Amino acid sequence: NGFITTNFTNTKYTANATIYAKWTETGVTLPTATRAGYTFKGWATTNTATESEYTAGDQYIPKAEITLYAVWVDDIAPTKPVITNSSNGKWTNSNVKITIKATDEGSGIKEYQWYENGSWTTRALTTTNGVGTITYTANRNATIRFRAVDNMGNISEEATTEVKIDKTVPTVKVTMFDYNTFT
Repeated sequence: NGFITTNFTNTKYTANATIYAKWTETGVTLPTATRAGYTFKGWATTNTATESEYTAGDQYIPKAEITLYAVWVDDIAPTKPVITNSSNGKWTNSNVKITIKATDEGSGIKEYQWYENGSWTTRALTTTNGVGTITYTANRNATIRFRAVDNMGNISEEATTEVKIDKTVPTVKVTMFDYNTFT
């Protein structure tokens, strides 16, 4: 008769694991796997599967040597972005550089977006190694909304910062009414 090399009861696999099992005619009960940032969908016979062929708890009776692969889905949103604002939200007559950083335990950060003219965009915003940057150069007094998107399309909560730029040089108009009177 067969034996199982591990007792699947209360066992959690948090990384890739190879499980060897021998079975009887009744097969083996498939375990549940865990992985930070992902939801376990079940088991498949290919390592590229996006849908499971078997679920945890199923009795599986192999007919020959076979490898079963865990099927994962990243359905967890990135963390709310942390924003660094070069002007700290105060008025300035200089460009304002914004840095955005979030984390994602699953598939990783794909991009950051900001809300402009009624829609989300990545215009002028770059994402490198999980960090987003954008520099505002034009006059504005606005609350800017940002969010993170991971590689599976999950969207974080929004974060905001104030951008207040005034590069307009003050002008003074002097009017002379007569020789000694100015306004």
